[in-house]
Amino acid sequence: MNKNTAAAKVFADRLTDIKSKLSAADSTDFNNLKREFNEIQAEAKQMGLTGSKAAQEMKSQLSIRLGLLTLMLAKIKKQLKSTISCLSMCVSILRKP
Repeated sequence: MNKNTAAAKVFADRLTDIKSKLSAADSTDFNNLKREFNEIQAEAKQMGLTGSKAAQEMKSQLSIRLGLLTLMLAKIKKQLKSTISCLSMCVSILRKP
């Protein structure tokens, strides 16, 4: 959660409490703290505060942009072929006596 500031802000008090209890925790306490941390992670995921939602949005945007780029490149290629053809015709007309 260190890398996820949105979730850290929402669950700051609970995370701080878990962190403070960790240093003196025995194995039973540790298991309870681990369970509580897992519950916080699950809540953060349900609230959309985990990185997966942001990553999926970025992936979606990238996919859209790549599709648009592909279409633009195809259009440029078509225009380039047309321009070359036109230039070739112009050169052949200019060469005629």
